[in-house]
Amino acid sequence: MYALLLSQIIDGGALPVFLKILNDNHPEDQVITARAIWSLSFDDGVCQQIKEFPNMKQKLEDLKSSKDEEIAKNVNGTLYVFRKGSLFFRM
Repeated sequence: MYALLLSQIIDGGALPVFLKILNDNHPEDQVITARAIWSLSFDDGVCQQIKEFPNMKQKLEDLKSSKDEEIAKNVNGTLYVFRKGSLFFRM
């Protein structure tokens, strides 16, 4: 059920909106969006879609050293899941 909900968020067009928000340089919005992406990335199928979405991975790489600690934390969390996969759902 949870995985279906995550897929519906992505299939509903969230990724273009997320990328636009990350590109808009409004830190408060970027923090929330980066956290949402990180949360969604724990599903392997959704994680793959996020990684493959044009320009998303590059934008996350660009933000990983953000001066805003919350943005950096959330982005680095997502990039960690990209590299290591989600151990959370394998337990």
